[in-house]
Amino acid sequence: MDMDLLTNPFLRLGATMGDNRGRVMALAEEKSLAADEATAAAVQDAKAVLIHPKRRLKAEIGYLPGLEPQQASEMIATVQQNPINIRNLVAHLPSLARANLLAAGLIRVAGRLPKDEVAQWILALAHGHEAIAARPIVTLLNGERAAAGFPAVTDLQTVDAELRSQRQYYGQAIKKVLDQLSFQSLVEVVTTTVDKATNHGKNHAPILIDDLVDRFEVEVEVQGFFETQTKKIKDLVQRIRHLAQENKGHRQINFHASKLENVVRNWDRVAQPIQVSARSRGTDHDLSHEIAAEIRSLVFYLLEKHDLLDISKRLTALQQEIFAELDTVVEKLNEDAIVLNKISKLKSEVSKLKSEIFKKKLLTLLFRSFRLLFWPFIVLLLIGLISLLQDNRKTNTISSYTQSPPSVPSSPSRTLEVQVPSPELKFSKPPVGDDNILSIAQIRWCLREEIRIEVLRPRVTTNPQIDQFNTIVDNYNRCCASYRYYESTLERAQREVEKTRSQIIADASLWSPFVDSLSNDLRQE
Repeated sequence: MDMDLLTNPFLRLGATMGDNRGRVMALAEEKSLAADEATAAAVQDAKAVLIHPKRRLKAEIGYLPGLEPQQASEMIATVQQNPINIRNLVAHLPSLARANLLAAGLIRVAGRLPKDEVAQWILALAHGHEAIAARPIVTLLNGERAAAGFPAVTDLQTVDAELRSQRQYYGQAIKKVLDQLSFQSLVEVVTTTVDKATNHGKNHAPILIDDLVDRFEVEVEVQGFFETQTKKIKDLVQRIRHLAQENKGHRQINFHASKLENVVRNWDRVAQPIQVSARSRGTDHDLSHEIAAEIRSLVFYLLEKHDLLDISKRLTALQQEIFAELDTVVEKLNEDAIVLNKISKLKSEVSKLKSEIFKKKLLTLLFRSFRLLFWPFIVLLLIGLISLLQDNRKTNTISSYTQSPPSVPSSPSRTLEVQVPSPELKFSKPPVGDDNILSIAQIRWCLREEIRIEVLRPRVTTNPQIDQFNTIVDNYNRCCASYRYYESTLERAQREVEKTRSQIIADASLWSPFVDSLSNDLRQE
């Protein structure tokens, strides 16, 4: 039986924790006389609980031990009439009473709180519960029992068992308020709560926060999201491998690497609170390790088999950002980044050395050629000059004996110049879904949105911008994360969009505030 404060036997009878057995029975008889049949039965059940020393313990732990009767009545009235205010009134109360009031209030404000306040309520309840300890509770209860004439509680294990039961009730209160949120809001609230509770994964969280993350991870919607996005990530990894193996060109590989980046970032948005919680507990999130290994293997393949250093560095930097909470993974990635930077530096030095050697060889060759060809060149130059002088004499001789024909004025010619305007590129938003065959206008839309997103990404700073930026990325992923195309169509679209890249970047950079403009743009398309 969950012991909600407003259905507690003490409240049902209007009794205090200091009322003796006779007072409890008198209150029950009074309530029964004025009640209907169902209420009368509930009153008798409440009486049976409160006059039985062992059964009474659950009601005592679910009520407000440590509060004076008048103070308890005022707090209960606030929960009943204006529960949203109770969080601001309980900070000074004993831990068990504080947690019981917060849980009762949270249940009754579910669906009415903004996202940021939901996180604050959960944190307040979690910290209140964390401060509860069995021995101080027993001391409070025995003080009340002594006044009421009931035997003292001596079995700490029984108290611990009831406190564990109350902890489950707190978890149900948290679940009730989270069930009112959309999936995106749920992810944001859990992420904020876990991040604050653990100081970004550096500290142990209250046990209610660990319980929250464990429930979040097994939610049906969360599991479905991970299944879908993990498949997209693995499919893109295999696609990039295939393109590299078939020597399809740097442009196509780079294009699919950008798609992989977007899908991984979207996947990490939901995995983030689980990763942070695992770090605070000193455990691992197996799925994160699996995805990290998949991408890291791709990096080695692109580098070792195809010498694609720039894409390898880019994907390594992505992993360092996404898996920053996985200490063992980050350690390996940092080593990878050092190696990649050394390779990059070495290649640059080799290229520079080759360039200098080539220049020296070229100068040497030119000097030798000049020495070999100097005298033949002088001879040819003299022959040319002599020939030119002879031709000049012949021209002068002929002109002196030849009468120039009358000049005929020529009519001016007109050249018709026609300016052919370059056709404006058409962009068409693709339908939502995977594996659609996109037209060239739809592929152009995906390529343009990818450029816009990369321009806007470093400018995201505020929470509203983050919300809208995530919406933009989600919109892109729903339409462009995985599609089919004719190879010639993709190459043509890439060439056409690349010609307008500077204009796209300029347009994106001028939007202010960018998130509002981009949202409007997406709705129009």
